[in-house]
Amino acid sequence: MRFKAIIFDCDGTLVDSERVGNQVIIESLRDFGLHLDLEEAVAAFAGRKMTDTLAIIEARLGHPVPTDYLTQLRAQMATAFKDRLEAMEGVHDLLKTLKVPLSVASNGPHEKMQVSLGVTGLLHYFEDRIFSAYECNSWKPEPGLFLFAANQLGIDPAHCAVIEDSPLGIEAALRAGMTPFGYAPRGDGSALRLGSTEVFHHMNDLAPLLC
Repeated sequence: MRFKAIIFDCDGTLVDSERVGNQVIIESLRDFGLHLDLEEAVAAFAGRKMTDTLAIIEARLGHPVPTDYLTQLRAQMATAFKDRLEAMEGVHDLLKTLKVPLSVASNGPHEKMQVSLGVTGLLHYFEDRIFSAYECNSWKPEPGLFLFAANQLGIDPAHCAVIEDSPLGIEAALRAGMTPFGYAPRGDGSALRLGSTEVFHHMNDLAPLLC
């Protein structure tokens, strides 16, 4: 393999949480009279930190949400993840075959990743190599999170591959001097083709690209 470490995004890459999480957002917004379909929600919110998502919601509503909205939303998402979350198809088989250090770097908080990776049986693949933007105060598309992960792993960013499902993550990886691979389980993935980024559509297709 040409890489010394592989850094995975979490939501929408390892676990199918973008659809579950955005469905929770959709349901919460109906109480305010704002109706979005799942495709619209994923396009607007996927890969963003929660405060940016909240800003978009308030802009669309034209007024602030209640002060406890975000707390309630996080609690509703945690419940939905425990009940409905699944690993992306083929990801278990892929992770079993990879022989270099594997890590996760997400815009989300550690608590969310622990739930997501725990209920899907993925947590043990990563051990203590799970990194949150909240640790380094740098959110994608800024490169800081990926650079922080590489530093913690003790591996040169140029030797790291990044697996991402959002343009924000691809941009962050490129800015960090890493090699991104765009994961598009649904759609053609055209939004992920930044620079010379290779796009794949099923986890079974990734291992050959890493060689």
